Amino acid sequence: MDNIDFLAYASGEDCKTTEALLRIRVHASKQSSVKREEEYEVAEDADLLPTLERLRRAFPSAEKRPETLRTIQDLLNCDCVLCVPQHGALNNARRERDLAAEIVDSNEKLKAFSALALSGCLFATREFLRSNADDVDDFSKLVRRPAGQQIRWRLFRFVDISRTECEECSHDGPPNIHFNELCPKCAADRFRESIRPKVQLMKVVGLTVSHDDLDEFYGNVNLPFISEHQILEGQSRASVKFSRCSFEPGYCELHENDLFRKRYKFKHGSDGAKMREAENEARIALLLRNRSTPGIANILMAFTEHRDQDLGFTFINLVFRREQHSLKDYFRESSLSDHLAGFSSHSEHHVVLEHGLWKSLLDIVEAAASIHEADDTVTDSKGIGQRKLGHLDIKPANILIGRSKNLLLTDFGQAARRTIGTNDYAPPEAGTGSVIDLTDKYDVWSLACLLTEALVFLKAEAELGHGNGPRAIQNFYSRRLHQTTHNQSAAFWINLGSRDAPNHSIRSSVLSELDALESIRHPQTQRVVRQLQRMLSIDPHQRPHARACQKQFKTGVGREIFRNPGDISVEPQLELWKTSFTTRVHHDPIPCRLFLHQIPPDELDLTLECDGDPMYLRPGIARLAEVVFEPLSFFRHTGDLAERIQRCNVSRLLRGITLHFLEPVRFFEFMTLLTCQKLLPDVRRDATCRGARMKFTNCELEPRKWTSSLRSSSEKQVLVNGFVQIWECLSDREYKVGSLSVFVT
Repeated sequence: MDNIDFLAYASGEDCKTTEALLRIRVHASKQSSVKREEEYEVAEDADLLPTLERLRRAFPSAEKRPETLRTIQDLLNCDCVLCVPQHGALNNARRERDLAAEIVDSNEKLKAFSALALSGCLFATREFLRSNADDVDDFSKLVRRPAGQQIRWRLFRFVDISRTECEECSHDGPPNIHFNELCPKCAADRFRESIRPKVQLMKVVGLTVSHDDLDEFYGNVNLPFISEHQILEGQSRASVKFSRCSFEPGYCELHENDLFRKRYKFKHGSDGAKMREAENEARIALLLRNRSTPGIANILMAFTEHRDQDLGFTFINLVFRREQHSLKDYFRESSLSDHLAGFSSHSEHHVVLEHGLWKSLLDIVEAAASIHEADDTVTDSKGIGQRKLGHLDIKPANILIGRSKNLLLTDFGQAARRTIGTNDYAPPEAGTGSVIDLTDKYDVWSLACLLTEALVFLKAEAELGHGNGPRAIQNFYSRRLHQTTHNQSAAFWINLGSRDAPNHSIRSSVLSELDALESIRHPQTQRVVRQLQRMLSIDPHQRPHARACQKQFKTGVGREIFRNPGDISVEPQLELWKTSFTTRVHHDPIPCRLFLHQIPPDELDLTLECDGDPMYLRPGIARLAEVVFEPLSFFRHTGDLAERIQRCNVSRLLRGITLHFLEPVRFFEFMTLLTCQKLLPDVRRDATCRGARMKFTNCELEPRKWTSSLRSSSEKQVLVNGFVQIWECLSDREYKVGSLSVFVT
């Protein structure tokens, strides 16, 4: 305010209001470094969240009640020029004696007491209680009305109550005259103007999850964000701020403690077009959230703050769960690969497409495809209009690493504006204008750039060792930047012509990296590289759609192709075992992976994949009761590694194939998975398999279900000088619990 308010006057008169104010500010502080002075008429209020719970901490009514009563009574017995005339204002000795208890025992009166303290008007407490007004807002209005004349005379005894006019009355704008020179009416006006912003400050609103559109708040409400600190990285426009924050407990139905808040600021009446773009960005995020799109950083809430006209601004907020790192961080710092262990699942054969990072990146491809398919529901006059959506700024910095080590695409600001994003990941057509029509083909190019960088990273990690990925990314960037002519960026393309007569081509450094990746002798990797080459077509019409890319990349990765709806993965870690196979034709062991699923109620599906090649698949399905498991090398004694490999055939599942297991314990576990039996003693507790066989000199056995060599015999067999193993049948419950939780590499 331009004139002197009551808080300044009270401070100048050494009023104990300042003591009450200090106590409230200690407990009501948001503990935020972000100061939102533009939202409040008094800058000191920007960091306050005076909820009832916080006021109760400032003035506790339970274990510290006696101390609180003494404190409040002392505050109300202030001997300053404002407060002394009010000591007997209640005209009721008993009520005066119990005044502090009356305030402490009532939530509404405690809030009113606090609002008066925040306003510098604690001297008005007794008159407020005497008036029986609903709250201090109504009380301050009453004081200004003709009906409040008697209250004015009692309340403002520091002015000449006989004065009907003052210098302030005769000016359009209030001059800075002293309180003693005011008339009662102008004192009431200042009283009201001191109270009004504090009442608004105490209106702490609750927040809920946004649904189909932005929520709206009107007036200078106080939002329950606490511990808010500005994030400087990436701020390129003065109209938008990024911060991390939390919710005040009890004021939001969500229980998130770490939030990311994106907040646009617009002037009333002058930023209409930009405001609509921000609203569109929020609606796009809500649309994708409501479609349960995988690989998307789901927005928690979006809302508009319509601040009072005199403050001059409207704010649009987008709130997300805050993630600690982005893919850009992961590409830059090798130390993060230890911290983000969920991405470090290298396969036994160093196949880069089996790395957890690559599998997670396929969610980003699927997210882009889902965005491109969302246009049918994005209509109406409210914002976005009927058109194909695109992200238009897919890059590592806009891909967050979630708490479950999944990847999440974020920041739909470019999508709302339909303008180009970062040059390094933009296609050649981005240089022809600011508005993009083929949004889906724009994103496909950006995806190809992103995935190529990821493969460069993973190839270096696999071939050169852990920690070399970031260096490979930086070298790849430097080589692209070095080969620069017309466009001063590290884009994947280069203009060999002129601005008026462009001749776009893929940079030689990009082509050399793709050639190096294609030279890897792994069929699926080669297919991925060929798909990336199609995605990097100079002509956008020649690029495939994101959905086609997603289907191509998913083939043989993630193992969805081995499963049908309802199938249950019996042993998720089986694919990581050291397993190989031979056939009657191929006698040299061939590395392979095994995938075992249960097909309810009683069938098994055992699928073999040859060294990561999805084109060499051998599926086998059989009823559990029909599976015949024939061990070929139970009791090898030699120390030769090749001879210690355990071999077996599984008829009806993989005909004509002999499986090899390098470790005996894996061999026995595999038998358990297929036969619902466990070897005694339990090899799951005896990893070295000691005691798994017993020597005998003479044994009689009656054959029941034997291998083909003994099937013709119907009499008891006498076995001499051999070894025997004892197996115990598992119940359904023991089998399910054991197979899903015990057999882990």
